[in-house]
Amino acid sequence: MTTRWDLDCSAHPAALASAVLHRPDAHPFWSYYQISAIHLRPIEGMAPARKHNPASTHELQVLALKSHEGFDPSQPSTFKALLPPNLIIQIESTDELAIELWSQLVRAIDDRELNPDTDHRSAQLAWLRRLTVERPRVSDLVAYGSRCAWWDDKQRVGSRRVGAHALPCCPHCSGVLLETTWESWTKGVEEHAEQSGDGAYPAFIEWLRGKCFPSLRAARAAYDASKPN
Repeated sequence: MTTRWDLDCSAHPAALASAVLHRPDAHPFWSYYQISAIHLRPIEGMAPARKHNPASTHELQVLALKSHEGFDPSQPSTFKALLPPNLIIQIESTDELAIELWSQLVRAIDDRELNPDTDHRSAQLAWLRRLTVERPRVSDLVAYGSRCAWWDDKQRVGSRRVGAHALPCCPHCSGVLLETTWESWTKGVEEHAEQSGDGAYPAFIEWLRGKCFPSLRAARAAYDASKPN
């Protein structure tokens, strides 16, 4: 039987989600495994993340833990990981997708669909590739505010802590974000300009990129005021 502990990641700014699973059947000597999802964004006061690829934005980890005296699977301060890690895979993703992949990975190990031991790494990688192959790249996505007028490339979103998880948000007001593809975004801007007869709308939207206003009306007023008379 597998036992699971979901961990509080609030003390670890790069961690999005983490859990420990007890799988006594996975290996004759190691039975506790920590599975985590982290982002690779710069964090003030910390060394830059080591990226395997410049495009990598997130990392999924599987670590085997020593069950030494004083070890408590619910307390990360007691953890001593075996090296090298059982699995490290870096991906181009969003926080939401990384957490979703992490959740599915944890579930697959919990349900014994996957064995977390290093002897089964090829099966782990094949399983992850099967999940990620049809996902859109982060560089193909646009994020935009649901309650503010901010928009930008998905890679430029902010992050806020909600319980044990870090969720993407507007980097200025921490508002909730929605997302779409660049193709749909560009098409929507062009269609609005044509239907409204507002020829300046595409230039306004491009000016607005990366800026946060409480509404499109407020943003348009600021844009119009910024133009020379």
